[in-house]
Amino acid sequence: YDGCGDVLEIPGCPGCQLPGISGTYRCTECFDHQMLCRNCCVQRHEFLPLHHINVSIDTWEEVIHLTWISFRYGMMGLIIHLGHTGCSMPKDGPASFTVIHTNGIHPSPFTRDTNSYVMDGIWLLIHQPQTCVTFVVLNHFHLQTLHSKVSATHFIAAIERETDNTGMLSMKMSREWRHLMMLKRAGRGHDDSGVKGTQQGTLAVLCPACLHPGINLPSNWESVPPSQQFLYHLHVAVDTNFRMKNHFKPGAPDPGLGTGWAYFVKNEEYKKFLLNYVSEKMYLISTCSGLAALDLANTRKSSGLHVTRVGMSVCACQGCIRALGLRDLQKGKRYSNMDYIIFSSLQSCGLRGILLSYDIFCQWSKKQQARHISLPRPLQLDPKINLTGVVPKFHLPAHKQPCQTKYLLYLHPGAGRTDGESIEHDWANLNPAASSMKEMGEGSHHNIIDDLLSDWNYRKVVGLGELLLLHSNMPLYKCYF
Repeated sequence: YDGCGDVLEIPGCPGCQLPGISGTYRCTECFDHQMLCRNCCVQRHEFLPLHHINVSIDTWEEVIHLTWISFRYGMMGLIIHLGHTGCSMPKDGPASFTVIHTNGIHPSPFTRDTNSYVMDGIWLLIHQPQTCVTFVVLNHFHLQTLHSKVSATHFIAAIERETDNTGMLSMKMSREWRHLMMLKRAGRGHDDSGVKGTQQGTLAVLCPACLHPGINLPSNWESVPPSQQFLYHLHVAVDTNFRMKNHFKPGAPDPGLGTGWAYFVKNEEYKKFLLNYVSEKMYLISTCSGLAALDLANTRKSSGLHVTRVGMSVCACQGCIRALGLRDLQKGKRYSNMDYIIFSSLQSCGLRGILLSYDIFCQWSKKQQARHISLPRPLQLDPKINLTGVVPKFHLPAHKQPCQTKYLLYLHPGAGRTDGESIEHDWANLNPAASSMKEMGEGSHHNIIDDLLSDWNYRKVVGLGELLLLHSNMPLYKCYF
C-alpha cells in the first residue's frame, strides 16, 4: 500500500501503454493500485472524483527513493459541473469549492449552478456556499451518532485526520439532515399539507404492540365483559434521568427544528404552564423511606444548568418512547413538570384503563387530583379513564411495607410479567450521548434526543418479532406469577 508493489514490473503506463509515457499517479482507493499517467488517471476517475490520488515525486530510475504526495484532480485538469441539468440560465458558482466526504475533505474540482442547493447527492451549507457535504457522509455520521453516540466535533476531527488536519468545520448541517430524515420517514413529503401541516407528535415512531384504537383493536373492544377489560389497558412507565444535563448558554437563542413534532413536548406551551409553579416545593417532602430522588430534589447542584435532568414516558412492556412524552426538568422531580409530561403522553390514549408505573408513585399520587384540574384542558384525562398506579419491581423494596403491598404489580389484573423497569433500558441507550449534549444549545439538545429516540423505537419495532418469540418459548418455570 505504501510502496510500489508489483507495478515496477510494468514498464510505462499500463492504461494507455504509449511509448515514453510513464505512470506516476496512483489512486489509494482503487483495488488495483496501478501507477498511471495523468490522462489515464483522469479518465478512470471521471465519475469517482472523491478518490485520493498520490503522485510520485521521483523518477523510475531513482525508485529506491520513491515517495508520494497527495494530488488534487483540479491540478490534473478534471473539472466536474454540478446542478446545471434542466436549468435555463445557469450561473457559475465559486471557483474554490470544498467537499466533505467519508474519506476526507476535498478542495475539489467542482463547479456548480448558483441556483441549485441539493443536487447530485450533495448537501450545500448556505446561500452561495463554498463548502458542501455528500449524502453518504451525512448518513454515515447519522448512524454513528445513533449507535456509538459520537459527537459532531469528534467525527469531523476524524475526517480531517483523513486529510491534513487543516482546521475545524461547522457541522450545523447535521441538524438539518436529522430533521429532514424524520420528516421523510414520517411521510410528510406525501401529505398535501407538507411540512407546515405537521401536527404535534406525528413524527414519533409508535410502538406496534401498544393499544391504538382504530388501528390494532377489534371494533367491539369497548363492550367486552369486565373480566376481559384488562386486555385493553395501556401500560406506561415514567422516570427521570440525572445524567441528561444541559448547561445554560447565554447569547443568541437556539430554536429547535420541529420541537413538539416527535417526543419533546412543545416549548411555548410547556414553559407557559411552568410559570405558575416556579417556587413549587410543597409536595416534595417524602413520607416514604429510601426515596433519594425526592430527598435530594432541592439540594442537588443546579447552578449554571439550564436542564438538571429530563423526564420521560414510555411503553412499560416494550420500552418504546411515547409521542410527546419527554421534557426538560429544571430542579428535581417537581410534580408540575412530571404532571405535564405524563398527561401529555396520554392525551391521545383513547382507552378506558391505564396502568402507570412510577418509582415515586406513592408520593406523586398525593393531591394529584387537585393538580390535575390545573393542567391545560387538552391534557386532562377523560373522567371515564381509570388510572391505576404501581411501583416498578426493582424499586419497590426501597419503599415502606404498606407501599410494597399496595403498589405491587403482581396484584393488578393484566400486569402479567411486566416489571415496570423498561425505561431503565432506554436511559442506558441515551446515557453514552449525555456528555456530548451538555454544551449544546436548547434546540440542538432537543433535536438530537428526538433523533436518538426515533432510532431506538425503530430498532424496537424491528426486533419485536424476535423478542416475542423469545418470550413465548421461555420455560414455564421462569414465570414468577
